[in-house]
Amino acid sequence: MRGPSQTIAWRGFLLWAVIALTFRGAVVFIGASAIERAEQAGIAEDGSAYYLPLATSLWEGDGFANKDGRPTASHMPGYPLLVAAARWVTASFHGAIMAIQLLSGSLTVGLVFLMATTLTTPWAAHLAALIAVCWPDLVLYAGLNLSENPFLCLALAGGVILSRLLRTGEPATAAMLGLVCGLGVLVRKSMVSFILAWTIAVLVFPATRPPTRRLVNAAVLLAALALTLLPWWGRNLRTFGEFIPLTTKGAHNIYSGTLIRPYYLSDARNDLVTPDPEEQMREEAVAERVHAAGSFGERDRILLRATLDNVLRDPVAQLKHLARKAYFLWQPNVGSRHASRVGFAPVLWLIAAGHWLLVVAGLAGLFHLRSDREAVMTFIVPFLVVTIFHVVVGIGEPRYHLVFLPLLIVSAVALHPGARVNSRTPSRSC
Repeated sequence: MRGPSQTIAWRGFLLWAVIALTFRGAVVFIGASAIERAEQAGIAEDGSAYYLPLATSLWEGDGFANKDGRPTASHMPGYPLLVAAARWVTASFHGAIMAIQLLSGSLTVGLVFLMATTLTTPWAAHLAALIAVCWPDLVLYAGLNLSENPFLCLALAGGVILSRLLRTGEPATAAMLGLVCGLGVLVRKSMVSFILAWTIAVLVFPATRPPTRRLVNAAVLLAALALTLLPWWGRNLRTFGEFIPLTTKGAHNIYSGTLIRPYYLSDARNDLVTPDPEEQMREEAVAERVHAAGSFGERDRILLRATLDNVLRDPVAQLKHLARKAYFLWQPNVGSRHASRVGFAPVLWLIAAGHWLLVVAGLAGLFHLRSDREAVMTFIVPFLVVTIFHVVVGIGEPRYHLVFLPLLIVSAVALHPGARVNSRTPSRSC
């Protein structure tokens, strides 16, 4: 038996979701001025630049369009759709955003408890949920207009469903996982990295399950995923006359990941640095070819070719660049580097120290679980695949590590002596 019974597990889920909702609601209410200062300082600017205009356009019946009214496929539609839907039952867009963020963030805490019950004892699962309730990064994003919070909720739900699928092998569970994967992609396209890791898990684990059964489950998962994305594909085909599976920014994100800068890629200090003339000429030439492209597909081919050229031109410099991005990915969002913009320097230093402590404990926990084959498939493989994805693709923003924090919290509490290792007994308890 892995963890508490199904009834106890779901009671714990509801308990911690309610506790999180109460605590985070109070934090958002009390800290409203600090959140406003953070947004004015440029933190979470995507909310006002992209998400709110897209949601407003949807709510007003003008379709998925930018501020200028032109249709777009540069962002996934899931989060703006959620905001537009919530706007029908709230008095303002601010209320709609807060409702979505607080609800998804609270459900995330409950899902942390469910995840922990598959690895460890009930009291340790409660400890993991308590940490998730209070962890600053997770609390902060419950008050910002960004897609990370609902995405994190869907990613954790997928992890819980995957754990059940690996134990039961039920095609219906595979279909449910595919649906959650599709919904997750519609919120953030980085769900693709989870889908890759989870499909690998379904195909190879457990080895005792007939290969045909594993293949069927993987096929069902991918079919449910495709059906969930079908409306988005159809809309893009009708609107742009091209098959756009995710967004029009995919190749650009890959290309931007190879652009080397002295500072973090979006850091304004880069504007004060004189660029290398040859590098600047190359980037301007790529930009001109992209601008002249006759289709999104042609633009993608130009950017991917430029990506390959950047890597082959100086592989050593690109490897060093990846190492810098990997380090920066793990910088705490709530940390001392923001003190000059929002204040509270001593508190931010303390929070940053706690962040690094959690990272070390979480990585130690993952190493501790390496002998548990199910934990390898549900925790370690996704952690490695998704981490590599975020380091290689794009600029490796620190907020992208938000999706890893629940995994690290759960794996950290799995260090205690009661955690299971090398458990092979199938169970339907969670």
